[in-house]
Amino acid sequence: MESLEKNTFKTTLTNEVIDSATEWVEPETSYDLTSLEGISEYINQQTTDLRKVKIPAMFVQKYALPACTEFLGIFDTVTGTFEGEIEQFVSFENQICEKLFPTLSAAESLSWTFPQSLLEKNKFYLEFLPESDYYFVYSHSDYTHDELALSLKRTGFGLLSEDQWEFAVGAGTRRLFRWGNELLIQENESGRQIKSKMDGGNMFGLVVDTQKSRYELTTDPTASKLGKQTSPRNTLIEEMLPLSTYFSPNHAILPEQKLNPTDYLYRKVIRIEN
Repeated sequence: MESLEKNTFKTTLTNEVIDSATEWVEPETSYDLTSLEGISEYINQQTTDLRKVKIPAMFVQKYALPACTEFLGIFDTVTGTFEGEIEQFVSFENQICEKLFPTLSAAESLSWTFPQSLLEKNKFYLEFLPESDYYFVYSHSDYTHDELALSLKRTGFGLLSEDQWEFAVGAGTRRLFRWGNELLIQENESGRQIKSKMDGGNMFGLVVDTQKSRYELTTDPTASKLGKQTSPRNTLIEEMLPLSTYFSPNHAILPEQKLNPTDYLYRKVIRIEN
């Protein structure tokens, strides 16, 4: 225990590294993150309460999608070909190609790179797959939280409540992190195994985003899950806690706010209720 504390938690949170309230809202409370007692207090304040609730039988989507999108297929930037829902794709194929293959001068071509994402509201959204030549292609609808929930309801789906999300993502366990207690990920075989468990499916087969770049929606616009970090944290527990099943980011979505797919994810559910 002494070795773990020495190697992992011997730094403190400073005001300089706290992000703006629009990106990362935290209580104005100081924690002694150099001690296990302080870390325990921090975890308790940043996670939801232990409780008992009834969870209905559910069919839950394995992968969360960017908010307000539907998956259409995959676009290959090398061959310029698309595999998927071709009839929907052709309606905006020319616009996509103009964005991805612009006319460039010789000087411009030396520094040009494919964008990480590409959004044309109410038409399409593209996300580049890291270390590949492919984009995931989605249709897009510019929705608020309520509009998205209504659209899902019309097709027989819904969003998970916070209770249901924690049960599904935690696979019914009480562990703080769904993959176990390993947080220190080093560049060795042990670290690769931990990373594989984090990025792979949980005990229910669900895959959860670990990039800490987007929130995942629930039925409650004031109770999103996961978290969006725009800068590194000073301590390991601050860095990793947003990946906890029970982390509560204290992030609220305004009623009139349109959901940007670069900021939010959503996961469809069908509840089997009597």
